[in-house]
Amino acid sequence: MSLEPPPTYSPETPSAATADVEHAVAEPQILLIPPANSVSFQKGYLGAEGERAAIEGELQVKCPDGYQWDKVSISLRTVETANGSEIELGNSELVLSSAVEHAPQRSSFPFSIPLPADTPQCVHTPQSSLTHTLSAHLLRSGAGVHAISRSLLVHTRRYTSRPHELTIAPETRTLDDPTRVEVQIPRTTFVAGELLPVYVTVPVPRRELVTEQALRLRNIRAELVRSIQLKDDDAQESVEADVQIQTDSSTDDDANEGSSADPSASSPIGKRGINSSNFAQEAATSSSSDARGDVRVVSFSGASCRLHPTQPIRVRLILHPPTGSPDIPHQALPPGDYYYLESDDDCASITQNTLLHSVTFSLRVHATFMNMSNHTERTSTITIPVTIIPPTARLPEVEHDIDAAYHKKHDRPPERTVRVEDGDAPRYEGVPGPSFLANAPPPFEEREAPPPFSTTAPEASTSSGLPTFMESEREIYLPAHDDPSMPPPSLPPSDLVIEGEGTLFGFTASDRFDGYSDEADRSFTPPPSMEMASRDPDVTRLANLDGTTAMEALEFALDHQEGISHEHLPPPPPPPMDDPSDPPPSIDSAFRAPGDSQTATPQVPAPAFTQVAEETGTHLSVDSPDGHGGEAHAPPPYVVPEHVEHHNVAHPPPYVDLVPNTRDH
Repeated sequence: MSLEPPPTYSPETPSAATADVEHAVAEPQILLIPPANSVSFQKGYLGAEGERAAIEGELQVKCPDGYQWDKVSISLRTVETANGSEIELGNSELVLSSAVEHAPQRSSFPFSIPLPADTPQCVHTPQSSLTHTLSAHLLRSGAGVHAISRSLLVHTRRYTSRPHELTIAPETRTLDDPTRVEVQIPRTTFVAGELLPVYVTVPVPRRELVTEQALRLRNIRAELVRSIQLKDDDAQESVEADVQIQTDSSTDDDANEGSSADPSASSPIGKRGINSSNFAQEAATSSSSDARGDVRVVSFSGASCRLHPTQPIRVRLILHPPTGSPDIPHQALPPGDYYYLESDDDCASITQNTLLHSVTFSLRVHATFMNMSNHTERTSTITIPVTIIPPTARLPEVEHDIDAAYHKKHDRPPERTVRVEDGDAPRYEGVPGPSFLANAPPPFEEREAPPPFSTTAPEASTSSGLPTFMESEREIYLPAHDDPSMPPPSLPPSDLVIEGEGTLFGFTASDRFDGYSDEADRSFTPPPSMEMASRDPDVTRLANLDGTTAMEALEFALDHQEGISHEHLPPPPPPPMDDPSDPPPSIDSAFRAPGDSQTATPQVPAPAFTQVAEETGTHLSVDSPDGHGGEAHAPPPYVVPEHVEHHNVAHPPPYVDLVPNTRDH
């Protein structure tokens, strides 16, 4: 194996490399950035009455020391190109600075270029464009020195004057082939970024279509289509672009029998498939462009449904535009490193006409039917032209400080002032608070207050730390459902409600029906399997018994089942344990209210006594047989002879002396 020699490199003179580096370093850099706290060069509401819009930003020049320039200028040029022709719609140039000898050169130049009120929004297609180019030029005098420039495309957004309200004017289109389909929208004019509701109704079809022709409804889908048409240069007239959306079928006369001569109109199931989710991919890719226009689906929605023999199909579809309302050109930057940058597809978002372009929008609703007799499918389409207008300009926002200062200066002073109540006076530690009545003694401190007469009253914590578990449970507050202080519970996210829906146009949410909802609400119980059925007892012989014998067998089975159930009853629960939350008896137990956990000792009322007529020789013990001496700390009861007549006297009755037991001595 022979070893190849290493490659040789051509030597390079150090002087040439140094010259290239110096030339690269000496080249100045030009940066075009939007204003502070903004992501767009446009400031103001373009097209709104009484508003002024401009392209504003900052030009920064970074050059090495010793580099001298003569003039710095910036220009805004609007150009429309189509079919190889170019038309300049506007050109504005602004000189930012001119060089002065022996003067320090600036590196930052703010600029503002006014925009005419009729400036259109930019348009970008593969064959044509309408662009606004912002160019910065750095000129330097001297022979053989070229000018340095930097160009950047800027996007413009138009707005509508305020106030501008759209009235409700429902638009309805129908289709009767192969069955009736009704499509309704609230109006034909919408604001850019506004939701577009579509109401589709399919009445109950004729019985012959379902039974004889085996017609089935697969799905319904709606598409918002944007069409950019190019105009002829010579006649300056609009040329109808014959670009069609790729649909599954067409509505030809041959479709009445459920078939069509067009291979794309009807095809076997095995070749095309009948998956309902295919329409999403088809709608997303259904865009086409040629030398005379560009057609693109900007939003689509759909739902799977089927015909019903008794109820009409009512489906509401909501089309969401790809982007919302254009951002305010001078709003603050959102938090984070990522923020939305304008794209070319979002520029042609409104209906507009220029010298070479015509931007229009239309709503297309496709109803896909299936013929089960010959396994073919066809799609019927309804088209409604719609107009998309720019969003409304917002009202100027006044800062809160300025608004408050204005009201403070111009509002009338209050008629009376409200004084702070005495009860709100601060309390200091170790000092009693103020009294409610004049010349009254100070209130009790917590440590000197008498015990409460009811355990239901809140008791202060005995420790200076966190409350105990029982104290926390006692302080739990469960407000009632109608308590006004409670905030209302958060409602579940409801369906989108459109003003006027169900009364002025469309139908309500309760009227929607796709043909599957009735089955979804039912709870079907499947039949038992063969293995489960084999485990059931055989009751065939019971069917041949007479009524008396059958009732006796049924009673016997019930009694047997009841005996089995009693045998398997769980054991009784254990006796309840002592409640650990019951406090022990205290010195103020007698002051507790009856029924509390700390019950006082029952006291026996002392009846009136007289002198005993005869002395009893019975030796009494502390534990009397009448059971009044159950507790050790209670006083002994009085001996009340039942056979002796008593008289009411003023002095207290004598106690019975306990005679000591002589047997113990």
